[in-house]
Amino acid sequence: MKKILQSLCVVTLLLALAVGSAFAQGVTTSAITGVIKDDKGEELPGATVQAIHTPSGTTYGAVSNVSGRFRMLNMRVGGPYTLKVSFIGFQEYELQNIDLDLGQTLNLNIAMTTSVEELSEILVEAQRGQVIDGDRTGASTNLSNERIASMPTINRSINDFTRLNPQSNGTSFGGADNRYNNYTIDGNLYNNNFGLGSSQFAGGNPISIDAIEEVQVNIAPYDVTQSGFTGASVNAVTKSGTNSIQATAYTLFRNQNTQGTTLNGGQDVPFSESSTQIHGVTLGLPIIKDKLFFFGSFEFEDNAIPGDTRRAARPEQGLLPDLELGIARMTADQAEFVQEQMQEIYGYETGAYENYPFEDVATRLNFRLDYNLNQSNKIMVRYNNFQQRRDVGINGNSIRGLPASERFRNTSRFGNEALTFRNGNYGSEEDVQSIVGEWTSNIGNNMANKLNIGYTSAISQRFIPGDQNFPMSEILEYDGSTPLYFASLGTELFTRGNLLDNKTFNITNNFNYFMGDHTFTAGVNFEYMTFDNAFNPTWDSWYRWNSYDDFVAAVIDRDPSVRPAGFAIGFTYDAENPNVLPTDRTQFGQVGIYVQDEYQATNDLKVTAGLRVELPFYPIDAPRNPRVEALGISVENPRNPGEFIEPRVDNFPSINPVFSPRLGFNWDTFGDKTLQVRGGTGIFTGRPIFVHLSNQINGNGVTRGFIGLLEDDWGQDGNPTWEGFQADINYYRPDPSVQEPTVSSSLSITDPNFQLPQTWRSNLAADYVYNGFVFTVEGIFSKDYNTPFSANLSSVPTGESVNIGGNAYPTYDQVALGGEINELYYLTNIDDRTYAALTLGVQKDWGKGIFTSFNYTRSQSRDFGLGGGSQAASLWPADVQQGRNNPEEGFSRNDQPNRVVGLIAFNTKGLNESNNTSFNLYYSAGEQGRYSYTYSGNITGEGGGSSLMYIPESLEDAQLIDRIAGGSIVQTAEQQWNILNNYIENDPYLSENRGTVSERNGAVLPWLHRLDLSVVQTINLTKDPSEHRLEFRADILNVLNMMNDSWGVSRQTVQRNLMNFEGTDANGNAQFTINTIQGESTYPTDVTIPNFDLGQTWSAQFGVKYIF
Repeated sequence: MKKILQSLCVVTLLLALAVGSAFAQGVTTSAITGVIKDDKGEELPGATVQAIHTPSGTTYGAVSNVSGRFRMLNMRVGGPYTLKVSFIGFQEYELQNIDLDLGQTLNLNIAMTTSVEELSEILVEAQRGQVIDGDRTGASTNLSNERIASMPTINRSINDFTRLNPQSNGTSFGGADNRYNNYTIDGNLYNNNFGLGSSQFAGGNPISIDAIEEVQVNIAPYDVTQSGFTGASVNAVTKSGTNSIQATAYTLFRNQNTQGTTLNGGQDVPFSESSTQIHGVTLGLPIIKDKLFFFGSFEFEDNAIPGDTRRAARPEQGLLPDLELGIARMTADQAEFVQEQMQEIYGYETGAYENYPFEDVATRLNFRLDYNLNQSNKIMVRYNNFQQRRDVGINGNSIRGLPASERFRNTSRFGNEALTFRNGNYGSEEDVQSIVGEWTSNIGNNMANKLNIGYTSAISQRFIPGDQNFPMSEILEYDGSTPLYFASLGTELFTRGNLLDNKTFNITNNFNYFMGDHTFTAGVNFEYMTFDNAFNPTWDSWYRWNSYDDFVAAVIDRDPSVRPAGFAIGFTYDAENPNVLPTDRTQFGQVGIYVQDEYQATNDLKVTAGLRVELPFYPIDAPRNPRVEALGISVENPRNPGEFIEPRVDNFPSINPVFSPRLGFNWDTFGDKTLQVRGGTGIFTGRPIFVHLSNQINGNGVTRGFIGLLEDDWGQDGNPTWEGFQADINYYRPDPSVQEPTVSSSLSITDPNFQLPQTWRSNLAADYVYNGFVFTVEGIFSKDYNTPFSANLSSVPTGESVNIGGNAYPTYDQVALGGEINELYYLTNIDDRTYAALTLGVQKDWGKGIFTSFNYTRSQSRDFGLGGGSQAASLWPADVQQGRNNPEEGFSRNDQPNRVVGLIAFNTKGLNESNNTSFNLYYSAGEQGRYSYTYSGNITGEGGGSSLMYIPESLEDAQLIDRIAGGSIVQTAEQQWNILNNYIENDPYLSENRGTVSERNGAVLPWLHRLDLSVVQTINLTKDPSEHRLEFRADILNVLNMMNDSWGVSRQTVQRNLMNFEGTDANGNAQFTINTIQGESTYPTDVTIPNFDLGQTWSAQFGVKYIF
C-alpha cells in the first residue's frame, strides 16, 4: 500500500506538469503589473506595453485586458528598465530608470493623454527597494547588489547580509532552529538538508558574493508558491551577462596583524599566526547581442586561521589554570611528556598541544548563460562548484556505546579546562556541484509560465589529521565529584568512516492565468533527496581514563591492571568485508500541489488567498531486525497514554498529507502611497532534519554494532577480556563472522504518523511615509505544529518524586526494555514553539548618497527545549523539572528579547563624479543569548539531563547540608548558604524569582553592542567610469573594540550548576552542596565574565578590485 501511494504521488506530479501547473519554491524573478487609463479615468483595453532591460536589451511585452490591466511576470531582476505604453490616438507614455527587486511586483497606475506635451513632464523614475510596494504582505527584507557590495563583511557569506533582517538572530529567523530555513540560489534548493553542523547552505559557503545579484529574506510570504520552511525563506539570484563586456579581478587579505591582540584593559589574547587570502575574477559578456549572455566567476580562498588558542599551564612561570584566560589544567610538562612517549612507544605523532592554527582552503566556480529566444521566452542555465578542505575542532562531549548518564554535559573536550592534541581534531572535505535551468514564457496576453529544474550533489567527508589511525584517549580529572575533561588525543571518535553524500533533485513550474482583476496560479513541486551516510563512531576504538595518572599507567607504563573507565568500538556485520565501513541510505520525496488567487480588488487593495498540500513519502528499504521483534516489546507512549508501541526498525512514515492555507493582503490606504497596511495569516510547512530519521537505520543493530563497556564490564556476559591498552585499532573488534544481529542498546524508531513540521504565522504591519521618512510598525505571531521530538521510551516513571522547595521532581527508572534496549528513542511530533515579535523601524534616503535605516525588535520565543544536535537524543529535552518526555515550556535557546539593527550608508558620488568614496556603518545590539540554571547530579534518574534549579529564599529552603571530608565538617551549610545567597543577589534573574523553579533559558546574558564599518574608495582611470576603475576596500568588524579593548566584548556565564545533588533524606527531600567554579577551587561571585578570545577583538580585511 505504501509503495502504491508513493507511485500515485509521482503520477500526480507528471499529470500536473503535463497540464502546465505551477510552483515557485524559490523566488528568482520580478514582475511589473498595472492598470492603464485614459485622461478621463476610463480603463484602456488593448494598450501595448513593452519593458526593455537596458543593459541587455532583453524585452518583455503585454497588452492590457478589458479592465485596462496588464501583467509582465518572470522578469529579470535589477535594471534599469525603460517601460513604454502606446495606444492609437494617445501620446506614448514612457517610464525610465525602473529597477526591480528580487520577488518584487511593481504595480503602476498609468494615465495616458491625448495632448502633445513634453514626455519629460510625465516621466517617472521607479526606485528600487521601496517599502511602499503593493506586492508586500508579510515581513521581508531585500538586499540589492549595491547593498551587498557595500555592507561590511569579512566572511563574504550571504549570512553576513541577512543579518539586516530585523527578526533574525544570527542565522535563526523568527526564533526557529536555523535548520528549518529554506535556502535557494536561482530557484534551486541549496540547503544543508541532512542537518549536520551549523552550516546553512550545502557545503557551508558555496558561492562568491561577487556572483550574487540580489538576496531576499521572507519571514511571512502569504504566497503559497513559497514553502519548505518554518523559519525563513532565503532566496538569492546570481548575476547575468549584458551587452557590455565587463570584468573584475580582485584580491583581499588579512592576517594576525589586522586584528586586535588585547582585551579588557590591555590583557594579551593568545593567538597564533594567521592569514586569509582571497583572489577572484568575474567576467560578463554578450555571446550574441541582445540574445545570449554569459557570466562567470571564480574565487580561491586560502586561510590559516587560529585553531586552538588554549594554552597549557606553567606553574613555574606563574601561568596557573584560568578559564577566562584560556589556560588549561594540564601543564606543559605533562603535555610534552605525553607527546614524547606516544612517539617513542607507538610511533604516533600527537601534533602540537597548544595554540596551533587551522587551515581552510576553498574554491568557488560559477557559470551562467541567459538566452532570449524571443520577447516571450527566456532560458537560463547556471552551474556552480564549491570545494573546500578545512580543519575542525574536536567534538564537545558526545559519546557512543555507553549509557546517556556517562555523557558529561557540564564539561567539554574543547573547553578551557582541557587541552586537545592537534591530531585529535579532525578535517572536513566538501565537494558541492549544482546545476539549474529555468525557462520562462509569456503565452498570449493572459498566461505565463516558469519552469525550474535543479540538481545538487553535496559530498562531505572527514579526514584524520596526520593520516594516522590510533585509538582515541580522553582523560578526565575530577573536581570533587564532578568530572571535567583534562586532555584528548588520538583519532576523534566520530571521524573514521564519516561520509555524507546528498543528492537533491527538484522540479518547479509556475503557471499563471490572468482574468480581469484576478491572477490565478495552480502548481506542483517535486523534490527527491537521497542521503548516503557513513557514520561509524569509535571505529578506531575509544578509551576514557578517570585521571591523568590512570592514562600514564595504562598507556605509557603499559600496566594491564589499569582499566579504562569507559571503552567503545564499532564493527560491521558484513563478514565478507569486515574492514569496509558500512554506509546507510535515507531517501525522501515530496509532491506539493497548490492553487492561488491574487485579486486586485481595487487599485489600492490586493488580496491573495491560496491552499497548498504537501505529500511527503519515504522510499526507504530498511532491513528488519528479527531480534528486536522477538523481544515482544510493547511500551506505552508517554506522550499519548493508552497507546502502546511495538518497535520496528524497518518501518518509516507513510504518506501523511499536510495542508497550508494562506491569506494575505496589501492596502494602500489613501491611494497615494503614503500609508500602507499589509499582513496576513497562514500555515507554512518545512522539512524534517533528515539526520534524525537516518538514526533509525544507522543504529538498527543489523548494519553495524558497537561494544560499549564500563570499567567492570570486561569479561562479563560475553564481553572481551581486558588485556591492556592496545594501539591496534582492530584488537578488541569482534569478528563479524561469528556475530549475529544484535539488539542495539540505543535504538531509534519513527512514528508511522510522523508529520512534516509546520508553523501558523500571522503578520500585521503598517508603513507610513512622512517627509521622506518611512516608518514601519510590524507585528508577528507564530505557533509551531508537528515539531520533531524524541521521546525515550526506556525512561519509565517510578511514581515517586524528590522534594525541592516544596516542588515535586518526579523520578524515573531507565528500564532495559526486553532486557537489552537501554535507550529507545521514538521520533514523533509535538506542538512546540510560539514566537511573538513587534518591530519598529524607520528609514530615509536623504539624497546625495546618504541612506539611514534603524529597526528595533522586541520578541519572545518559547519552546520545549529541543536541542540542535545530530542524534535522536538531542531532540530529547535536557533541562526540565517534570520529566524529559513531558517537558514544560520555557524560553527558546534562539530567543533574543531585544534587538537593534542600524545601517548608515554614505557615498560621495553626488559630490564627485570622477571618484567616489562610500562609507557603510552596520550597528547591532541586543542580548547575547539565554541560559538555564540547573543542578549537577542525577536527581530524577533520567541520565544525561539536568534538572532545573529551584531558587531558594532561605537557608532552610536551599536544603543544603554540611560538606564532609575525612570525617570532619569542612564547610557548614550556613557558610555555603552565605556564598550562594550572595550570588543570587548579584544575579538579576535569580534575585527576582526566588521561591520558584527557574525556567529553561530564563536567564539572559547582557547586551552586546557591535559596530562594523566598510570603506570603499573608487578611482576612475578613464573619463568613462564604466571602462576602467580601481576599488580599494577596507572592512573593519567590531570597530568599538578598536577604540577601547573592553568594548564590543561578549560575556559568558561563570557557573550554571550552582548546586550539586548529594542524595535525599529519609523523607525524600533533596540534599545539596554548592559547587566551585568548574576546574577551580573557588566559588563563583560574578554572574558573567568577558569572553577572552580572538573572536572578541576587532578585525580588518583589505582588498583591491580592478573593474574593466
